[in-house]
Amino acid sequence: YSSTKQALTTSLPDFLVCRDAEFKLVKNYIADHIDQSKPGSMYISGAPGTGKTAVLNFALKSIPTSSPKVFINCMSLRNSQAIYSNIWMLLSPTSAKKSANSAKDAVADIEDFITSNQQSIILVLDEIDSLDSRNQEVLYTIFGWPSLKNSKLILVGIANSLDLTDRILPRLQSDESCKPQLMNFTPYSKDEISQIILNRLSKVCFVEGEQILDAPAVNFCSRKVSSMAGDLRMALNICTRAVEIVEMEVKKSKLNESAALNTGVKKVTVPVILKVINEVFIQKVALKTDAPMIIPLQQMLVMCTMLLMGKLAKGSKEITLGKLHENLNKVCLKNGFGRVDQGELLSHCLSIEDQGMMTIKKNKQVRLHKLSLRVNEQELESVIQDKTLLSTILQKGI
Repeated sequence: YSSTKQALTTSLPDFLVCRDAEFKLVKNYIADHIDQSKPGSMYISGAPGTGKTAVLNFALKSIPTSSPKVFINCMSLRNSQAIYSNIWMLLSPTSAKKSANSAKDAVADIEDFITSNQQSIILVLDEIDSLDSRNQEVLYTIFGWPSLKNSKLILVGIANSLDLTDRILPRLQSDESCKPQLMNFTPYSKDEISQIILNRLSKVCFVEGEQILDAPAVNFCSRKVSSMAGDLRMALNICTRAVEIVEMEVKKSKLNESAALNTGVKKVTVPVILKVINEVFIQKVALKTDAPMIIPLQQMLVMCTMLLMGKLAKGSKEITLGKLHENLNKVCLKNGFGRVDQGELLSHCLSIEDQGMMTIKKNKQVRLHKLSLRVNEQELESVIQDKTLLSTILQKGI
């Protein structure tokens, strides 16, 4: 069960399945601009869970270049003006520490850097629509950088909104030098979702010749999710939650020794998937939202542990991954769950960050990654299906 859940994690996979056409377009656009030392900008849009960030990451990895690459998730910033100092810090850490911290100074430093550099500079801004500001000054400034004289900047902005450049930034359409290349990711089809999930499961060891998650269950989940949103992350989380339900049922049955002798490999079937999907619809109605959310058990444990650590720290918001790992295993032991290794924990944290509920500040040492939760206890309770388990974990503490 553990290896199946690990295969279903929503963090970046080892290789890309589907989205071949989009991958080629993004890769060729960036590679051509690097080869020609030409600036440019691209805006990638699409609903959540349609592979935008994954495709871009794989495209960047596949391009052999020594050009500086800066990747920022704009949701992690305290305000839109903070983007400038963050970009400058990643472009030139040594210079950034010496220079002034004002947004105006950072903009001047960035513009000098991108117009004097001999190499192309790749700047990727995920959730770029978070950079909302008065008269959209921040977005206009950033999209204007590739048009500066001698600029070497290749800008890639990613967001959910299809019409961001038309609705929010209409001036870009009238200036050919600032007008970005537009690319839209359509929702995944049921066949694509099935193909991706089954491909991930193919790497998992078979138990008694069978997969824990059978093909009919995967196809049923894919069909339902494609009709709702085509959101791959939702499909992966539904399957993970279904595996957790079956795993807990197996653990309970093994408490009865005679039952354990008669119990073979219990698989995730269509009824289990349907149970989880029904929970999503109930939650969607209760929250009056169009964005249902599935929180797998392990991710819930991670967020509960962070809430408990936050209470003990008396106001300190940031937690290192190493300290979280240590306390998470204490919580797991107290509540009868298995230990989690550091790599698995990082995957869970990346998945939580993808859903906008956590911010991760990366460090060269993984243990020193700084994490901060973006939801409180009441907000977490609103998206957790198992309220009793949540309450029990929070009451028992660390």
